[in-house]
Amino acid sequence: MHQLTAIPVVRGRQLGLLSLVVMSCGVFGHAVDANRPAAVDATRPAPVDAKRPAAVASGLPTGCAATGQRPGRPDKGTPAMIDPAAYPGPYSYVPRDATIRLLAKSPLTYQVIDPGTRAAPRQNLLTSDWLEAPGATAQAAAALDHVAFGDIVRARFLAAEGVFNATPPPTVLASVWRGAPLAADPPLIAQWRTDQGSVVSVYADGHAFVAQRGDLVDVTLSATELDDLLHAFATAGFDGLPAGEPAQGNAVILACARYQQVEVASHERVLAPVLAAFARIADRGIAMARPLLRVEPRGWHPEVVAWPADAPPVSSLYGLRLHTLELPTAVDASSPLFRPLPDELVAAFPAARPWPVVVRDRGELWELFELGCDRCRPGTYSTIHEQHATFQEAPPWLPDLASVGPEGHFLDGVSETELGRVSSGAFRQRGEVYMLRVTRAIPPAR
Repeated sequence: MHQLTAIPVVRGRQLGLLSLVVMSCGVFGHAVDANRPAAVDATRPAPVDAKRPAAVASGLPTGCAATGQRPGRPDKGTPAMIDPAAYPGPYSYVPRDATIRLLAKSPLTYQVIDPGTRAAPRQNLLTSDWLEAPGATAQAAAALDHVAFGDIVRARFLAAEGVFNATPPPTVLASVWRGAPLAADPPLIAQWRTDQGSVVSVYADGHAFVAQRGDLVDVTLSATELDDLLHAFATAGFDGLPAGEPAQGNAVILACARYQQVEVASHERVLAPVLAAFARIADRGIAMARPLLRVEPRGWHPEVVAWPADAPPVSSLYGLRLHTLELPTAVDASSPLFRPLPDELVAAFPAARPWPVVVRDRGELWELFELGCDRCRPGTYSTIHEQHATFQEAPPWLPDLASVGPEGHFLDGVSETELGRVSSGAFRQRGEVYMLRVTRAIPPAR
């Protein structure tokens, strides 16, 4: 017999997250550094909070119970059945394993909560959002009969790879199983989203992720902010609103006692308290966020070689190859492409491998590769292919990139124009090439 699972959200820093049925796995976590939320460990027992009020009569734990959301009837839905054998190719199905939190069976809805999924260092928009799979195999669908809302299980999906010039086949849930107690990221319990994507996503450990300029700002909610949001759902009578897929993607989702998605457009006046609470969280996150530089060394130390003065300009090599080697029926042996390479350039290619040779010609940096062809002559310019340098010289205002650790470096007093120059890409500083990315984050409390 299955018991519907709800998520306890408790005031303050220490938050009990999830109590599983069938296989009991008490998941808990702490609000942590706003820039590095930690995964939680399902093998540890839930903490005892002496100040925590007793569960209310409905059976929902304090916190989520404040939303007024009640468990729905047992989910006896069946996901759409998909047979992977019905999609024979020319691609192949590849298994992908994940830890998921089941939200609904039809349509099959879940949250991926593998440790670290929520807060990868890149902080892009691929958080552990609500996901839907088109369907499941008959075996997986049968296994879901023994899984209830909120249960955390291991799942294997079949995803297509090698799809070229064809409509990709659907991703399929192939199997579900329970094993050893699982480590997991905190569950996502509430979200405000538009057709542009999530705006504010709130997790059971009191962290909220606010979308800003293509980044996600991690906000550690105060007890008051969390209380205000949870009570706003009750004020709006959210539990009684009809669930449904919004036409334009603008929706509010709550998943404390069940998965419930409500369209904003049809209920905007009623949802005003909830939207206002979300907006306050978003405004604070955006106001506190500062530009954070993240640095990844590439392990490349390019030596810039001077391009020979008597050689054809690097920018002309493509045209020379086209009109000397590719288009004419007879090769013009007098073409400058067939001039011998100087010894310095010949020696540079094996010395640079596996990286390209970098040269400067007429003020521009180029990357050179050796590539043979039927009409090419070894040791001449005919074997050289070029592209503009894939890195830029680092501007002088950047910090010492070699000293920037995995936690990143906050950039203060830098104009938006300058930030835009280094927002993403490769830059060379003191001979080393680094990949840079500027995100927005809230500095940790000191």
